[in-house]
Amino acid sequence: TNKILGRGPGFGVAATPKSVYRIGSVTKQFTAAAVMQLLEQGKVKLDDSIATWLSSLPLDWRGVTVRQLLNHTSGIPSYTDIGEAWRRRWGEEMPPDTLVALTANAPMWFAPGTKWQYDNSGYVLLGMLIEKLTGRSWGEDLEALLGGGAELERLWGRQRYWKFLLASLLAAAATQLLVTWLTGSMVPTVGAS
Repeated sequence: TNKILGRGPGFGVAATPKSVYRIGSVTKQFTAAAVMQLLEQGKVKLDDSIATWLSSLPLDWRGVTVRQLLNHTSGIPSYTDIGEAWRRRWGEEMPPDTLVALTANAPMWFAPGTKWQYDNSGYVLLGMLIEKLTGRSWGEDLEALLGGGAELERLWGRQRYWKFLLASLLAAAATQLLVTWLTGSMVPTVGAS
């Protein structure tokens, strides 16, 4: 039997086809793939300003390009790096515009394109871009990207596994899934759902 290795809650438990795994920021690869699909369709260009599509962003963010959001060189502060302001709200369910608002008044980390720093806020903006250009939720867009069906149910956790996660002893992790949205909310399984 395959077992999850390690110590603590959830470790040493046999893995089954219905075991759910939080893959965290690996979710960003799927967000990036959806953006690249939009690029292939001619709906967006890598050097487009994000403000072309999301006009209500703070003035300092408007020169940031899609490319810079994808490769963490935007200079936009990450909502997960704002200290106590983030820790106080970590467990709240927050839609993307609320996540953006957490750092909207913070100074840029650096001028766009001049440095690299890991940034969750950039991927929230990319998710908002995907939804704006496709006219559907990111979960629905992922379904279209991957072909949907059972494969999607295995990959996309926020919408399809929410009830399961709430019913489990993983309540804290489930709350974070809503908060992290497209920056780290996928919870795949190894088998059919």
